[in-house]
Amino acid sequence: MAKKTIMLACGTGMSTSMLYSKIHKIVENEHLDLEVIACSVAEARQLLEEKTVDVLLLGPQVAYLAKKIQEKLADKNTIVAAINRDDYGLANGRKILEQAQALLSE
Repeated sequence: MAKKTIMLACGTGMSTSMLYSKIHKIVENEHLDLEVIACSVAEARQLLEEKTVDVLLLGPQVAYLAKKIQEKLADKNTIVAAINRDDYGLANGRKILEQAQALLSE
């Protein structure tokens, strides 16, 4: 199976970069076949044009963009969802990774 890509995006990319560190460590330690990217929503728009992303998880503060982004990515089969507010606030990398993996298995 090909490596899957998970993108985390928030307003400025700062919060998701902290989450990236936690999730990336789990991915490396458990030898998961995943690529994780963290960026701002503005950067995500550019990256999504250049790269195949399987799951895009949005920070709660930009969750309102999910439907609009999903519509723009309809031809790319990218799953777009909001990160659970509690998991985001607690920077629970494990739970956020589990959310992404559940979306990948749907």
